[in-house]
Amino acid sequence: ITHCRHAAGPSEAWPAIVARQFGLHLTCLGYGADCHLDPMVGRMIRDLPADYIGLKIGINMIGGSASDRTFRAMVIGMLETIRDGHPDTPIAVVSPICHRPTETTPNVVGMTLELMRQRLAEACHVMRDHGDANLHYIDGLDLMGPQAVHLYADGTHPNAEGYRFLAEAYGRIVMPKLGLKA
Repeated sequence: ITHCRHAAGPSEAWPAIVARQFGLHLTCLGYGADCHLDPMVGRMIRDLPADYIGLKIGINMIGGSASDRTFRAMVIGMLETIRDGHPDTPIAVVSPICHRPTETTPNVVGMTLELMRQRLAEACHVMRDHGDANLHYIDGLDLMGPQAVHLYADGTHPNAEGYRFLAEAYGRIVMPKLGLKA
């Protein structure tokens, strides 16, 4: 979703639109279909300079790379790695946007997007309960829920208009949680 394969151009990818709106210098690590909470990616984010960090987590993993037993622990591990380099940096963790085929239908390891969202929220709440006041969980359905699936190019990825819709929602919902105003 963050790779933005159906955006009208690089400057029309939703992270670029949000960065421009808020006057930020963007480093986007939107890996097309390859975000699986890999430790090396966590280390890379840890080692990059950042004033704010936004993480969209989960949708690529619905193929079965994490089970209910492993997913929450993988999220916490990724966040702890990032916190090693950014102990006080505001971080937004955004769960998957709507994907009707996998919302309630279990994958090969029994995960659904509903369950992923629940485990992401739990991971963030655990970390907040242990003192991480700059970690914020945002439900991806608040950004692009079932009412917006008509803005998808292929049933999974937003089209160009959908990316603009996602950028607007991200700017309105997520950025204020990070203490940013346009």
